[in-house]
Amino acid sequence: MLIVTGTLAARADTLDELRTLSLAHVARSRAEPGCLEHGVAVDANDGLRLVFFERWADRAALDAHFRVPASRGFAAKAVRARRPPADSERLRRERDQFALIQRVRSSSAGARPRSGRAKTPASKACERPSY
Repeated sequence: MLIVTGTLAARADTLDELRTLSLAHVARSRAEPGCLEHGVAVDANDGLRLVFFERWADRAALDAHFRVPASRGFAAKAVRARRPPADSERLRRERDQFALIQRVRSSSAGARPRSGRAKTPASKACERPSY
């Protein structure tokens, strides 16, 4: 037996749509061979989060479930209507900061050290030879 759990965070404007889609998906899934249990509930701590709980007889039944076109259709619709993960904004900011740092480094790569700052032997070893 396999147990599958998952969550889906909705946006306020898509909660009703996701609930309807999820309930239809659960009802379809319960009728599939090998589905022992399939449910969805609203998270008590976050009213915009849907929590899924599934039990499948074996891996073959779960794999068959993932191949059902309606299951793939549900997943595609759910992804479009979901709320981005909480840390995706933080990750985007970090990615943008990293890109900025890389641009600054690449634009100053050919710059000479500021006066008063001597080069160390290690930095000289990394220099490209001049021809």
